[in-house]
Amino acid sequence: MKPSPPSKWVMVKGSGGGGLGDRLRAVLVGIAYARASGRGISVDWRDGVYADVGDNAFERLFQIAGLAYSSPQHLESCTDVFPRAWQGRLNKSMHEVYVEDGRPPWNRLDAIARYSFSLEHFEYSDDVLVMWEFDQLARLQQALGQPCDERMLETVLGAIWKGYLRSDPVVQQAVQPFLPQDDVFRIGVHVRATRESIQQKGVVALGDYFSPIDALIRQNENWELCLATDNQDVLKAFEDRYEPLVTWPKWFANVGDSLHLNPDCPNRLQAAQDALAEWLLLAASHYLITLNNSSFSQVARLMSGLPEQRQTRLASTPRGQSYRFRDSWKRLARWLRR
Repeated sequence: MKPSPPSKWVMVKGSGGGGLGDRLRAVLVGIAYARASGRGISVDWRDGVYADVGDNAFERLFQIAGLAYSSPQHLESCTDVFPRAWQGRLNKSMHEVYVEDGRPPWNRLDAIARYSFSLEHFEYSDDVLVMWEFDQLARLQQALGQPCDERMLETVLGAIWKGYLRSDPVVQQAVQPFLPQDDVFRIGVHVRATRESIQQKGVVALGDYFSPIDALIRQNENWELCLATDNQDVLKAFEDRYEPLVTWPKWFANVGDSLHLNPDCPNRLQAAQDALAEWLLLAASHYLITLNNSSFSQVARLMSGLPEQRQTRLASTPRGQSYRFRDSWKRLARWLRR
């Protein structure tokens, strides 16, 4: 006889402006709280960012294991909801609610206080608790009396991924031919190079990637490189320099444009499935070279479970808001020609 489902839930909404890595991190944090508080979990990615509006992209990409899960539409009629900003609006996306509330100037801390419950408290009696972000993981860990430094938090998310989240079986099957053979040392590399990333998080010279890659190649005779990138010029630079190179076939935007929220994307769900495929391929690597400040890189790291000695994390050169894309792109173009 199957146990009855829980009567209390955590619902994780998708942030309209966040990338897939940010959304997945929020889900993992939501699972951590649900597990600690004895609640079930629900994930609502029906906002049209990674699938057609109304189609829950989360359920097309992942499955929850070992924890009660409810589709969000089954909870929409619930009237006992916290934060109160979601009362009567569980059928709406984060963006829709934000617009209905007058689109106040964006402040992340204010948005967390208004649209997410506090993860450091466990005494809520409300049937549905709503959250949309991953920022509160440290507070949750502190409330549980557990260490919460940056590397430890990533380890926590990795354990949650391994224990409670499963990738879509169709995508898992599709990546099988791209996985490394038993005798091959795979070097997994993530390179992010868009206007958005340069302006917000700075730049990393391609030479900073090439140096550790070349060192690993010298140490391993039977090697292959697996590259995940959002920039076709970066892809060409790697194709010109390394063979064998494993890449996942996917749609690319114009050079410098973001894949996320791009109106030219022909199929948003396929783009999300492609991102999941690249995560799976990177996670199968024996060594990872990733960006320290990228959510996509972090997800690849936590999925892989690789120890620190089998990773290189690259730090970007920070740039202020006034740093012009034209100048940064000139620098990136020079690195691409090296």
